[in-house]
Amino acid sequence: MFKCDVNHGAHQCKNYVMRNPDKWLPPDPDESPNANSRRAALVGLLVILLLVGGALLVTHILGKEAKFQDCSISGRANCADGR
Repeated sequence: MFKCDVNHGAHQCKNYVMRNPDKWLPPDPDESPNANSRRAALVGLLVILLLVGGALLVTHILGKEAKFQDCSISGRANCADGR
């Protein structure tokens, strides 16, 4: 921002940084939040990947158990071979 004063017919402009005069407003951020937000995004991605991997594992195990139950209900004696 620029602040210009008129003194005796001459214009004097100064470059200044405006500070937050209101103590109830949050202060201006000094550092960029890129490192923190990138870390949070990576942690979130890791959690999602773990949840998807766990869901795939559970569906695989439940599928095997369903096949075993179908085999045993049909009256076969060698159902444990497909497990």
